Amino acid sequence: MEADSVDTEYARGFHWGSGKSRVEEFGEADCPECGKHFIKKAWNQRFCTVACRNKADLARWKRRTAKRREERKAKPQPEWVPCPGLDCQNIFLKTSNHRKYCSRKCWRHTTYYLRERKTPSFKTCGRCERTFAPKRRDSTYCSHECARAAEYERRAKLRPHHGIGETFECGVCGAEYVKKTPAHKYCSKKCANRSKLEQRKAWAKTPEGRESHRRAQKKWRQKNPGYGYRKQKLLRQMAKEAKPRRPCEYCGELFLPHKRIQTACSKACRNKLRYARRPATLSCVVCGTEFTPVSIRHKTCSPKCSNAHQARRKRERNKQ
Repeated sequence: MEADSVDTEYARGFHWGSGKSRVEEFGEADCPECGKHFIKKAWNQRFCTVACRNKADLARWKRRTAKRREERKAKPQPEWVPCPGLDCQNIFLKTSNHRKYCSRKCWRHTTYYLRERKTPSFKTCGRCERTFAPKRRDSTYCSHECARAAEYERRAKLRPHHGIGETFECGVCGAEYVKKTPAHKYCSKKCANRSKLEQRKAWAKTPEGRESHRRAQKKWRQKNPGYGYRKQKLLRQMAKEAKPRRPCEYCGELFLPHKRIQTACSKACRNKLRYARRPATLSCVVCGTEFTPVSIRHKTCSPKCSNAHQARRKRERNKQ
């Protein structure tokens, strides 16, 4: 069989999916790499063998690499250009044709607010007459400060009878002040609080004030049912603190006794007082030898006698 001839035996092969021969199912084609005529094994087959396909892929990759290399050589060199953004006077280094603004913030300010929201390019502030780029269609002022100042001036013109801007005398301390709002009556917050306190005291002396205070007390007692117990406990504590104090027999400091027979202000003073009152000599309960006690609890003259005394007491407890 010649190399360029079609494989008739393969072409007569049976395709189980459609019941047709491979030539009827997929057809024939010429390899674009080597020019060989072949019978397709699939509907999207372009090359006769894998080697031809790899060779074509390598040639395509080389063409793309060469094209990118030429584009990189033709790329413009970085240059310093002024930023076209609104209210921006910066000069930045343009490194590519895609970059148009000096920063992302400048791009958002120019593109988003002017192109997406369809607002006019520039407006004049209604108060300070400064040219600005509006963020909304209904923007009238360039900033929040101008908007608040314009609102304050508008209200002042609508209500001139309140005396805004005029000088008045404070009703508490007598100092002079300039009225800024219709409700401005005092020179400072301290004078305003003092006037409110005096008005509240005067109202509390009226029958309406007394009745309101009584209702408030009743409501508060319902929310705080344990207040009576706490009040009695506090009164007992105050009565206890009002009792006469006695001096400590060891340190001489005044203290509040918890018992009638208490003579020391603390446990430390009590122990020191007991040690000072200990006898000069004692007789050992085991051997009868006289010794000088270190503590008032000492009853034996030595550790040997102490062990014998403890053993004796243990035997007595066991007999009981």
